[in-house]
Amino acid sequence: MRDDYEILKLRVLMQLLKGDDESHTVSKISRTLDVHKQRISRLLMDLEKEGVADRTNQRKPCLTPEGRMKAAYYSERITTSLNHLLFEGVSIEKAEQDAYHWALYNTDETMEVIKSAAVWQNAKYQLRNKKRFSGSELCKTLGDGVYHFNFVIYRERIKNGSSLSMANDGFEHPGRLVVKNGCGKIYLRIAVIEASSPISRTPLTGKAVSVKYMENSDFINAELSNDIVSFPAAALDFINIGEKISQVLHGSVYLKIKCSIGAVHMPESTAVFNMMM
Repeated sequence: MRDDYEILKLRVLMQLLKGDDESHTVSKISRTLDVHKQRISRLLMDLEKEGVADRTNQRKPCLTPEGRMKAAYYSERITTSLNHLLFEGVSIEKAEQDAYHWALYNTDETMEVIKSAAVWQNAKYQLRNKKRFSGSELCKTLGDGVYHFNFVIYRERIKNGSSLSMANDGFEHPGRLVVKNGCGKIYLRIAVIEASSPISRTPLTGKAVSVKYMENSDFINAELSNDIVSFPAAALDFINIGEKISQVLHGSVYLKIKCSIGAVHMPESTAVFNMMM
């Protein structure tokens, strides 16, 4: 099958990328991959035609500069895919097999999602023995970047049999955590809320115009710009829930939210913001 041949080419490319000069011999590649020498030789001829292999020394072929770039690109994809599959509980044999398929055929968008998941997995592993930790500690385990997360906003107190706050619909999901130089900020985009007045029952439309977050028992104004609310991730307190594959990092902070509908129909309220990774 053509797919099998492309995967084999990728495996040979990875062998040529290794620093050990002996790994570059046709015989060694043949033994390592358990493939007949003649097939390896034919495959190397194809790689030479593609401009990624140099067969000047036919006994010890090597990568061209273009070949090294291509091999490094796929090597990173293989490592990312393998680590992700192993973390999700796939056996080492199946993970190694599928990692090559993923590296070769996954789109860049899919690989970026897997990379982001790998970062979260690494953070969970580093924080696995901490029952409680701060948002600052979490951000220090993450590299610089943008991370999307799920969240839910609950009422401070249950009302009419429900704990879900109306503010949960007042922001677009998911949220974003932006980390730079080990420090993180939470970003939420404001959404329009449609609700009924608790007084007149007439339909009302509005959106959040002021958000405060709690820090050291005080409420501090969050930044608000172009319908984007942001506040420091350091304000969140985290707990570890579960372990291994089922492990979830749960962070929370009190928010005080004021809506454009007005205090008469919708007074400023306190809610609990919860993010889960």
